[in-house]
Amino acid sequence: MAKIKVLALLLVLVLFTQLAFAYEAPLSDFGFTEMSLTDASSKDCQIISADISNKDTPDAAFGVVSIKAFFDGPQNDNSYVTVKVNYADPKIFWPENFVCAQDGCWARVFAIDLSSDSTSIELCVATGNETTNAYISKDSYLGLYDTPVITIETTAPKNVILGDQVKLSTVLKNTGSKDVNIFAQFIHPDTRTLTEITSFDIVQGDSSASTTLVAGETKTFNYYIKPTIPSGYNLPYAVVFFDNVFGERQALTSSHPQMVVSSPQQIEVSVIGVDPTVGTEDYMVLKALVKNLWNEQFEGELLMNPSDLILDANKSLIIPALGQKEVVFETKKLSPGAYQFSAVVSGTEHTYISNLISFDVKKPTFPIEIILAIIGLVAAIAVLYWVYVAKTKK
Repeated sequence: MAKIKVLALLLVLVLFTQLAFAYEAPLSDFGFTEMSLTDASSKDCQIISADISNKDTPDAAFGVVSIKAFFDGPQNDNSYVTVKVNYADPKIFWPENFVCAQDGCWARVFAIDLSSDSTSIELCVATGNETTNAYISKDSYLGLYDTPVITIETTAPKNVILGDQVKLSTVLKNTGSKDVNIFAQFIHPDTRTLTEITSFDIVQGDSSASTTLVAGETKTFNYYIKPTIPSGYNLPYAVVFFDNVFGERQALTSSHPQMVVSSPQQIEVSVIGVDPTVGTEDYMVLKALVKNLWNEQFEGELLMNPSDLILDANKSLIIPALGQKEVVFETKKLSPGAYQFSAVVSGTEHTYISNLISFDVKKPTFPIEIILAIIGLVAAIAVLYWVYVAKTKK
C-alpha cells in the first residue's frame, strides 16, 4: 500500500509538472556563465539574449526567469542581485528575498514576452561591506509555464497641497493564464531601500486586502494619506504575496511613488529698502523678493503700494517652478513725512501681500558750524554797516 501511495504521488507530480511548464532551458544555453564574487563591495553584470520564439510552445505559456544565488555574509549586509528584462526597470533581490529549499535559494522574475521575441536579460550580483562570497549559479534557467502573471503598481499624484487628503492607488493585474489567491499590503515597511523613504499612516481605507485575481483581471485598491509638512517624498511601496507555480510563497513589490507636497501659499513676497539709511533723501529705492513655493510656473502681476508714489509701480511676473525673482522699484521725489510701502502679487486665483516697511523723509537740518558761521556773517555785516553809518554822519 505504501508503494502504491508513493507511485500515485509521483504520478501527480509528473502530471503537475507537465501541466505547469511547456519549456525550460538553462541560461548557459544562451551564453550565461556563472558569476562569482570573492571580494567585499564588488559588483559584476552579464547580459544575455534569449530567443526561443522558434520553439513549439503553447500560446498559454508565459516566461519566467529563475535565478539561483548564494550569499556568504551577515543578514543585513547590502548584497543583492538585480534582474532586468528588456527595457523594464531592474528588479532588486536582497538575500532575504530569495526562497530557499533543498536545491538552493531562488528568485523568480516574469518575462512574459519570452516566447514571442528575442529577450534581453541583464543579471547583476553585488556584495556588501562584509560579504566576501556571492554568486549567481550556472543552474539558473528560464522557462515557459501555464501560470498566473502578477504585476503591482502604486500611483500617487505628483503634486499636492499641504493639508489635503491624498489618494493613493495600488493596481494589481493578473495577465497570466491561471487564477491566483493574493494578499496585498499597500504600505509596506522597507528597511533595505537604496533611497530615503517617508512613511505615512493611512487615514482612510484599508491597509491590506485578500482577494482572488482571475486570469486577465485587474483590481484597483484606493486609500488615503495626509502629509504633515511640505517637502518632496519617496512613498513606501506596496507588496503582494501569492503562491507561484514552483510551490513558493512569492512576494512582488511596486515602485516607490514620488510626490511633492507644497505649501498652501504658492507665493512668498517680501519688501526691503535697498539702503535703509536713505531716509534723509527725497527718494528711496525698494526691492521686492518673490519666491515661488510650488513645483509649477507662476504668472501674475506685482504692484508696489502706494502706487502713486512709485515710478513704474506695476510689473508682470513669470517665476519658474520653485524659483525666485528680485524686482527693484524707485520712489518719486518725496516731501518730508512718514511713509509706508508694501507689495501685492496677484495671480489668476489668489493674491499675496508682503510685509510693510516704514521710513521718514526729514526736513533738512543744518550743522551748528553752519549756524554759527551765518550768525558771524550777519554780525560782521552789522558791524560794517554801523561803521559806515558812523563815518557818514561825520
